[in-house]
Amino acid sequence: MTGFLHLLSELQNPEKTRNFNVFKNYSLDDFEEQLTFFGLDKPNEKDYSPYRISVVGTNGKGSTSYYLAELLRLSYPDENIGLYTSPHLISPLERIVVNGKSITLTDADLIIESLAIKNKTRLKTLSYFEFLTLVCLQYFKNKKCKFEIWEAGLGGRLDATKLVNSDQLVLTKIGLDHREILGNTREDIAFEKINIAGKNTKSIYSFPESEPFRSYLTKLAESKNIKIQFFNSPQYGSYLESNFQFAKWILLDMGILKEKDAPTFQEIPPPKGRLEILNQSPLVLFDPAHNPDAISHTLQSLRIKAEWKHAVLLLGCLPDKDAASILQEVKSYSWERILFYEELGFYKWPMENKETSDLTIVTETELADVFRTLRTPLIALGSFRLYPFLTTLFQKNVNL
Repeated sequence: MTGFLHLLSELQNPEKTRNFNVFKNYSLDDFEEQLTFFGLDKPNEKDYSPYRISVVGTNGKGSTSYYLAELLRLSYPDENIGLYTSPHLISPLERIVVNGKSITLTDADLIIESLAIKNKTRLKTLSYFEFLTLVCLQYFKNKKCKFEIWEAGLGGRLDATKLVNSDQLVLTKIGLDHREILGNTREDIAFEKINIAGKNTKSIYSFPESEPFRSYLTKLAESKNIKIQFFNSPQYGSYLESNFQFAKWILLDMGILKEKDAPTFQEIPPPKGRLEILNQSPLVLFDPAHNPDAISHTLQSLRIKAEWKHAVLLLGCLPDKDAASILQEVKSYSWERILFYEELGFYKWPMENKETSDLTIVTETELADVFRTLRTPLIALGSFRLYPFLTTLFQKNVNL
């Protein structure tokens, strides 16, 4: 195992353990000190002065961040465009991208070697997410990126990406998720998200919101002396197209994208792992929607299409999710049957939630057996962690 992966595997990772109690007394002070020590607290080179955009929210962060980066990449072919996202589907290297390509293991190892020379012990004190953020900052600096898109992790106010001090803030759809960390209401969660804004933040671009929540967001922005603008969008065919149009509107308003130069939605390949067709026969689609709002939007756009009106659902959720509300949303649609995926680390659904036609799957072998006899289209939802299990079945070249 290489230096980067070896060190990363030793760090505290609440994303994997789901032990979010570690955030109760968390502050950014220590991480800020580490960034200062490694010279990554602020760009200070004449030829490296990036324009930074932070993306926060509950749903749509990843795809909005992706479309922001792709629109910039296609519009500025001679510049380096950085993109930092989370979580990953297969490899943590996916989180750190320049010009549409993930950082290589060689480059990641070289960065670790250079940082370890300064002080390896400091690296071992970081959390999993802080470590990746630190590596990403160094990589973007090495590449001298002109534009950088920073997707926040779980929060905002206490998120490691807050310390990039972004120039602009993008707020995607706010929903009820990670309430044990962020609060029990949309207002509480919005407060945490918007407070990622720093001294450099000039304005906030928000996904459409209705009253009274829109007024609440406006007051939050005004309290920080930051202008907020709301996207007025028509209905689009999918949440991906909505997020593309949202990203395009943002960049046009910033003046760093021109309408005549902007690619169309159809010209940009969809982000990996979002409404992705993994197999044609049987027809299998994966989407990482993992809270009631996200699942609602995904199913609304899919179930109006003929091929998905009579489908099997594969549902796998992590234990900390609002499983009852997710199932309620799912069961507002009729299904040929529901496959409850309960592999190690996934939520175990009570028997009273299951119909006689449903099936409980607890191993990858059982999942493979199902697909050998499947004749009906299948939609897989509930967690990013379903993705590697499915790709091992349909994309044998994926190396886990």
